[in-house]
Amino acid sequence: MFDTNGVLRLVPVSDSDASVHLCRINGKRIIGKGKVQLSLHDGRSIIGSNDYRTGDSLVLSTQDTGVKGHVRLESGCYAYLIGGSNVGRMGVVASISGSNVIIRIGDASVEAAKRFVFPVGKEKPLISIAVKEKTK
Repeated sequence: MFDTNGVLRLVPVSDSDASVHLCRINGKRIIGKGKVQLSLHDGRSIIGSNDYRTGDSLVLSTQDTGVKGHVRLESGCYAYLIGGSNVGRMGVVASISGSNVIIRIGDASVEAAKRFVFPVGKEKPLISIAVKEKTK
């Protein structure tokens, strides 16, 4: 996980989180006969349906293959910031306009590029993320 200084840190993973893997869709392309290839943030490519959009997250199981769920990047979803000046922070998406996303983090609102926003849940985060405040 990124901390709020943008440094990758090791964090303990609970047993329930160990069985779930969230992958952000970075790209889509049509391959023969109407099949859609989804390019994921971790380098994987899977064949999926055209119901998913770039920027959404897929919930994959570590025990078996296939998609267990889908988190759409939309207003009201929880998102984790993976880049920019607010890296490592998590909040609720307030609005999306073009390539920018406004996220409510506590009482404040921050604006981030869509490429830095990683959806992690609808009503609540699907995985536990320990977010620490920025140190100087």
